[in-house]
Amino acid sequence: PEGAHMFNDAFMAVQRHTFLPRCAVAGFLRDDGTAVCKKMDWKSDELSLYKIVLLNLTELRRLNLEYQRDLQMYEDICLTFQVIREGGHTLKCQSFCYWASHSQQGGCSDQRKKRGEAGTQLDDLMAPSAYKRLASSQQTMVRELHTWVRSKEQLSVIKSS
Repeated sequence: PEGAHMFNDAFMAVQRHTFLPRCAVAGFLRDDGTAVCKKMDWKSDELSLYKIVLLNLTELRRLNLEYQRDLQMYEDICLTFQVIREGGHTLKCQSFCYWASHSQQGGCSDQRKKRGEAGTQLDDLMAPSAYKRLASSQQTMVRELHTWVRSKEQLSVIKSS
């Protein structure tokens, strides 16, 4: 119902889902105006989970994964990318969602301002000094994330022209 506080209902729906114990990460749909087009209430193994609300620490430990603390943006996508790549699972609730708020402030606003027309650079994702400290496999993962980000940006440019 419009205006109703539904966080508890949404959170409990995710916790009751039978697939949840096998998932490393669970989250929600971000409504950017397309939520009415969604045909399924639940999806598994999705890369884009917004408002991640449940982390299965036991499953993340089994997969030997954790947040990349030095990423300045897309750290949620990075985590779900790693989960899926390592054979883990995600759960996305689409029967509840968060409304997209496009703001010029907060979140990654500093990184968005710096990237300019050239798009997101590796340095926008992570400071070079932090990147150099990563193990080779983690550097590869950050480069793969950067490739994914650039492909999304290029697709956005194509759609807007």
